[in-house]
Amino acid sequence: MKTINKLLLLMFLSFYGFLSAQEVVNLELPLKEKNLPFGLIQKVSEYKPKVCLALSGGGSRGIVHLGVIKALVEEGIPIEYIVGTSMGSVVGGLFSAGYSLNDLDSIITNINWEELFFVTSEDRRNLFVDQKITEDKALFTIRLDGVTPVIPQAINTGKKISNLLTNLTLNAPLNEIKNFNKLLYKFRAVTTELISGKRIVLNSGSLSEAMRASSSVSFLLPPIEIDSLVLVDGGIVDNLPIASAEELNPDMLIASDVTSPLKTRENIIYPWDIADQLVTIPSRKLWEENKDKADILLDLSNLERSNNNFSNITELIEFGYQYTKNNIERIKKELLRKYFEKINSDNTKFYNLRLNNNPNDVEKKIYLKLKDKPYLTKADILFELSKMNETGIFANLSANLKCSEETILTINYKLNPKIKKINIYGITLLTDNDINKFFKDLRNKPYSSPEILKSALNLIRYYRNNKYMLTNINRIFYDKASQELNIYIDENKISDIIFDRNLRTIPPVIEREFSNLLNTHLRSDAFNESLQNLSATDLFDNIVVSFKKDSMANKNLELKLDEKLPNVLRFGVRFDNENYTQAALDIRNENLFGNGSELGVSLAGGKRNMNLVLEHKSNRIFDTYLTYKAQVFYKFNDVNIYKDDNSEFVDRFSRSKISEYMQKFYGGFIGVGAHLKKIGTLTTELKYETNIIKGLTNYAKKNEYDKNITSIKLRLQIDSQNKYPYPTKGIFINTYYETAQEALGSDVSFAKFSFNYIGHFTIANRHTIQPKFIFGFADNTLPLSQHFNFGGQNNFMGYREFEFRGRQILITSIAYRYKIPINILFDTYFSFRYDLGSSWSKQEKIKLKYLKHGFGLTLSVNTPIGRADFSVGKSLYLKDTSPERILSKGPYVFYFTFGYYY
Repeated sequence: MKTINKLLLLMFLSFYGFLSAQEVVNLELPLKEKNLPFGLIQKVSEYKPKVCLALSGGGSRGIVHLGVIKALVEEGIPIEYIVGTSMGSVVGGLFSAGYSLNDLDSIITNINWEELFFVTSEDRRNLFVDQKITEDKALFTIRLDGVTPVIPQAINTGKKISNLLTNLTLNAPLNEIKNFNKLLYKFRAVTTELISGKRIVLNSGSLSEAMRASSSVSFLLPPIEIDSLVLVDGGIVDNLPIASAEELNPDMLIASDVTSPLKTRENIIYPWDIADQLVTIPSRKLWEENKDKADILLDLSNLERSNNNFSNITELIEFGYQYTKNNIERIKKELLRKYFEKINSDNTKFYNLRLNNNPNDVEKKIYLKLKDKPYLTKADILFELSKMNETGIFANLSANLKCSEETILTINYKLNPKIKKINIYGITLLTDNDINKFFKDLRNKPYSSPEILKSALNLIRYYRNNKYMLTNINRIFYDKASQELNIYIDENKISDIIFDRNLRTIPPVIEREFSNLLNTHLRSDAFNESLQNLSATDLFDNIVVSFKKDSMANKNLELKLDEKLPNVLRFGVRFDNENYTQAALDIRNENLFGNGSELGVSLAGGKRNMNLVLEHKSNRIFDTYLTYKAQVFYKFNDVNIYKDDNSEFVDRFSRSKISEYMQKFYGGFIGVGAHLKKIGTLTTELKYETNIIKGLTNYAKKNEYDKNITSIKLRLQIDSQNKYPYPTKGIFINTYYETAQEALGSDVSFAKFSFNYIGHFTIANRHTIQPKFIFGFADNTLPLSQHFNFGGQNNFMGYREFEFRGRQILITSIAYRYKIPINILFDTYFSFRYDLGSSWSKQEKIKLKYLKHGFGLTLSVNTPIGRADFSVGKSLYLKDTSPERILSKGPYVFYFTFGYYY
């Protein structure tokens, strides 16, 4: 018996010694909670480094950042924070708001950036016809504070980019969040406080306003006022926002640098080049100090692209993508170092990694990643556990290492409970099939916050793609007991419009633009139209729109409005070969009594013409689309009379001035009409005016007259031209029927019809075809002062202005305009035009076989002070020299026009 006991003791001691030789190391992965959108919570590894992405300014070069982000996300680099300056804030802010990379690529690629930053006038598509005429005529506009001129703070009003950022922000999946820490990525926008010169980092408020403030490039865009701060481009103090990123205390800082170097001596040509250089010098010094503080500096500054060149945007995105891909191993190596730095384990080495006899799937996956290493450390195992945890399906993860001659790896884990059922509440706008497709892959799989977040974001993006702006997910809740995922959707309606009612502008002027949105599921197309309409009133410098819930959980549209001064002074100038130097001055109150109507006086003309007008008008009467205008006017212009010269050559002709007269018009009219959306106006006008013909040189006294004319005019104007001058698409139509009757108090009775059409059709961006048609007729009682005019640079080539006048007119023409690819400071065009037509004093004289022909060439330059057109034209017609008709050619006629029309 003793022998047996001794044997058992020996066996026990041997087995105990074997166990002691097998050291067991337990590795527990510490987890912490991270808040995600929609009330979701993810358990993340405490060892996971917080990665901050700093995006520099750089104008158009900043679009490269999108390619950088694409590559980082594709390679699984976990971004926690995004800090952006200027264009970097726009790219980073929109990405943080939940746009997918594909959506953001499409958005940025399709934006007309040049128009946003460098076109100072309003988009003609958003203006009523009368507003288009006002915009087209002005050389520059200045606001008045009383009688004191207020110098503009920038060459661009900034309204276009503000409206764009508002639209993009409110159409983002996460469009209600005011705390930037609660966005998909914690976001910061770097700005400069203009008064103190301090760096201000925005972390809350309106996302669109923050991006706009960070992008307020000096001289180009005006500052943005937020609370008591006056904010401009953050690039002045932190163009590569490493200092701002460091304040977030990230574990790893990746900086994407697309800043431009200082200009060379050869590139400093214009005053604005000097101004840009003066602003860049101090920011460049800060850049030198900070650039080496980043853990990873993606130096993309060697990009051969100026910061105002927005052509071929796809190339910019691809450049950033490829550059980052080429540096991804360096980034991953640094990320791994940061992981190991945080794990901070001892350097114990484990050799000969093996699995137990029945490994689970997690053990197999980790083993495949580690098996080829010559040895392992605790940090290697914890790193793989951290990466595995990012799937979000684990409740906990740990590892056991049994060490002897071999290291046996055991992974202990607990999966989250499965999602057996998904309940979605609040759907009325979409079908169940539309919704279920986003969540079907979650069923019967372990609960995973990251996967649920992806599905939820895709659902909201689907709503946005269907133009529903207000729909959001209030909450996502998982019931562990029933294993049901509950998703609460709020499709929302607009309950009220909120704004400061202590403005100069009366509330109905503002409310009428948004009243159609009340109690509706707000759609992006309707919202955009309302925003553009309010912007087009030209009563506000800046409009910030956001969604706000009241105490009753109603969703309201909140407007922050920065009013313009109502008094405005416009100035224009024109030079041409017919009327020489002319100037125009227009002063008016554009918000009379706060109701959006205008009262103003304008004076335009020169030595040979003048137009003095006092007018009151309203583009909208109350909340209707009716329009009203009343004018009192005094006008005159001098008219030359020409006659054929005697010539011994039948195949040539010339004409010379033989006399001159002045025609005067004074009186007034009142008109009421209706807008045809934004492209047309149909009006009825009642006019009383005095027409005077007075001789100036060699004009027969008997032809002079002084007549009172009372008429009714029905007018249709359509203007869909995309720009002025030199439109590339759209049409312009001006047609009217006018009748004057003695019964109305007129000295003469007549009826008159006029139709004027010009179209613009462009091929391949440079080739524009312009057909034109002018037709008019009147009865024989039409007085001379009301005759149609034939001839001139823009009417009929080869003849001078007013060279012929008649009661009937017919002109058809076709023009071809080519935009010269070489940009000599300004856009330059070359065009050819062929005209066919004539005018007649009486209907019985109309004979189409005697139509005149004209053709001409024009060189045009779109200068900052107006269009400049230099033309040469020649006319010809078939002369009846019985028994045959001979082609008779006129002399070359030279024309020039410099400035806007009046």
